[in-house]
Amino acid sequence: MIRYLVHLLFLMILSQKLYCQKLITQHYSMSNGLPSNEVFTVYKDKIGFIWVATDKGLCKFDGKSFKTYTVDDGLSENSTLEVREDKNGRIWCRSYSGLLTIIDRDSIYGLRINEEIKKLSLGFELYQFEFDDSLNLYLATRNNGLVYKSPFPYNKINLIPLPESNITFYQISPTKHITSYAMVNIEKKQELKTTIALKNKTIVTPLVVNNLDPNFFLRYIRTSKYLVFSTNEIIHTISLPAKSITSKILPFQVSTMALLSDSTFFLGGFNGEVAVFNFNENTYKIIDKFPSSISSIYYENNTCWISTLRNGIYYLPNINYNVIFVSSEPLISMLPISDDSLYLLIANAEIELISKGNIEKLPTVFKQKTLMYWQRFDHSQNDYIPLVGCFDYMIERSTKKKVKFDLENLTPWNQTEFVVPIDSFIYASFYGGLRIFNLHTKKLEQIPINGRATCMFGHKHVLYMGTFNGVYKLENNKSVPLDSHTFFKNRIAAIDKIGHDTLVVATQTNGIGIYNLKTKELSVINKNSGLERRNIQHTCVDEAGKIWIATQQSIHVLKLHPLGTHQILDVVDLNLNDLSIKEVRILNKQVYILRGNQVVKIAEDLMQFNLNSYPVILSELLINGKNRNLKTLASNTLFPSENNLLVKFQLLSYTQNHQIEYRYQLNNTPWSYTSSNELQLVSLPSGTYQLIIQGRLKNGSWSSAIPVNFTISKPFFKTIWFISLLILGALLFFYLLLSFYFKKKYRKRVSEFELKREMESARLMASKSQMNPHFIFNALNSIQNFIIKSEKIQAYQYLTDFSALIRNY
Repeated sequence: MIRYLVHLLFLMILSQKLYCQKLITQHYSMSNGLPSNEVFTVYKDKIGFIWVATDKGLCKFDGKSFKTYTVDDGLSENSTLEVREDKNGRIWCRSYSGLLTIIDRDSIYGLRINEEIKKLSLGFELYQFEFDDSLNLYLATRNNGLVYKSPFPYNKINLIPLPESNITFYQISPTKHITSYAMVNIEKKQELKTTIALKNKTIVTPLVVNNLDPNFFLRYIRTSKYLVFSTNEIIHTISLPAKSITSKILPFQVSTMALLSDSTFFLGGFNGEVAVFNFNENTYKIIDKFPSSISSIYYENNTCWISTLRNGIYYLPNINYNVIFVSSEPLISMLPISDDSLYLLIANAEIELISKGNIEKLPTVFKQKTLMYWQRFDHSQNDYIPLVGCFDYMIERSTKKKVKFDLENLTPWNQTEFVVPIDSFIYASFYGGLRIFNLHTKKLEQIPINGRATCMFGHKHVLYMGTFNGVYKLENNKSVPLDSHTFFKNRIAAIDKIGHDTLVVATQTNGIGIYNLKTKELSVINKNSGLERRNIQHTCVDEAGKIWIATQQSIHVLKLHPLGTHQILDVVDLNLNDLSIKEVRILNKQVYILRGNQVVKIAEDLMQFNLNSYPVILSELLINGKNRNLKTLASNTLFPSENNLLVKFQLLSYTQNHQIEYRYQLNNTPWSYTSSNELQLVSLPSGTYQLIIQGRLKNGSWSSAIPVNFTISKPFFKTIWFISLLILGALLFFYLLLSFYFKKKYRKRVSEFELKREMESARLMASKSQMNPHFIFNALNSIQNFIIKSEKIQAYQYLTDFSALIRNY
């Protein structure tokens, strides 16, 4: 008897464990690349990278891999406790010894004030740092309650005088505080004097805090209406302006706090508790528990990062997701029976009723039978619910009583896959055939079908069957093709209806068809329409006419438009780990997702869709193996030798980080596709370039274009100035050559002329020498002699020659 009671108690505890709500998380530890499971802070910067402070270095996480910085890279100390980002985008981290390090575009350097911090021996007592709007640095200590200020450029630190108080909230900007605290005198622990600095006016308000330990641990947050701080397991809420304080004792000690909304915030506990506290109601609710102390919580837009002191970090893609049911047996299907209730069919032939968030196990226990993988049940079954694994019984919805129809004894084939009741008939499919059981006559008929059934759907007294070979309907107990269109010859994943006369037919790999049974019109939504989905498992049409599509690893919503401009939304906050989605159902604006052996529930208005695609971030640029600044790339011209570029980029997604693809285009060339987040451009010729990079979650929408503009200058021998100088040099050379040629020719002609003139001169001189008076006298005497002798011809000839000589001379 005692053994039975112990066993029953164990089953009750296990049952409570299975039915409790838990958050969907993704766990990252040393097995994923963290240098240590001892994590002190997790922080998200403005770009979107996650920074993780561990005892073995500071990590930068992009959703795919961790990059760790250590003392070898320039950190002041490996054990980093706190991370901040200033308004210039630089990452600051504080080490265990209180030393500060700055990381700016992967360049790491320490600060001069680290020497001052060492002199003050603050060490672990320095537990917080913050910036004001002018980038002045503030440091706060615990146990001795001091606040220091260091103005830019952080060469020295100055102690800020504060009123005597155990806790000081010192306001450094309209939205920021820095807090210091001192130990409490155990004799006066009932009174706590809190200093609050607002609008540069210090207000000292004595506030009574009960049960305050001498060595308390303090955390705080502030909203527009409240300033809340914790001292160990007590939450103290101060209504602003500070006039009164209310306290709330928790069942755990608070290790960290994070603002959730203007009226709620997260609490992390030293024993792994995560709770939500409501300011207005002064109440809390533990939403989950982790296996180690919570060291920090970072929350933004429904997503949450939680770090632990012994077990790494956890990512919550959407804090509104709840695992409402976990089974040790495979889950087969969910069957809606009303606006807020559905049956959950389990592989061991059990049925659970999920109604208004509660889970009820049906009392009737049935015999287990062999199951098939592909069993699915649709919401067209109006009166009866088939039993999984035991198809000789049905459950009547209204009475929840079983109704026997002896399929098992009427046929030797027991492996029924799909069961659909229509009117007074029950249709049960099996491999290669269909059984039709008449509830009135109790007769069973068996007919063949074309191919193995993948789904069945009853609509207006007609049975529609999806098979490996297409869609068929049952007419006169014969299966005939629904339509001759080639779309209906694909493998069918699911059939549903939208409106009164329209079927939604989902194929496994070729999209979704919207088919009007009256007009025979078909509208196909596939890759050409923006639906690039693969492995469709299930579809569901909600009251608003939206089509919910479940694939193995994602959920999508299709909004139809009469003009054909359909809108496809991707649910981007699912983190499925290794679980595959089987079904999605919508009941009263609540989304139920069957994945693996779990049922997940979330309100439809709390789901996050990719209305805007994720941006691509350019993270690093290497030119010839050396880091260069991306911001100055467009304004600086690269040398001709700087023509080997390595561009690193990243689409930040922490839910589908292994399903990202990229494409790039260089100067309007055709798109090139890759799954790598690095692009190597080798031996680029001179010119002006525009590199465009886009990314998307697999089969999602492409992000906006990220242009990378750069110019590689031409070699000097190809530049205009060099070519111009070369042409001018050539012209000058030819000018000098021609000038030299013509001068030489001119000199030659001058020389010839001078020689000729000299020859003429010599000849003239010779002529002159011949024309002396004696010569003339002899010539005339000869002419006279010819005349005397009457030799007229000789005289004439001689006189002619003499006159020619005289003329020439």
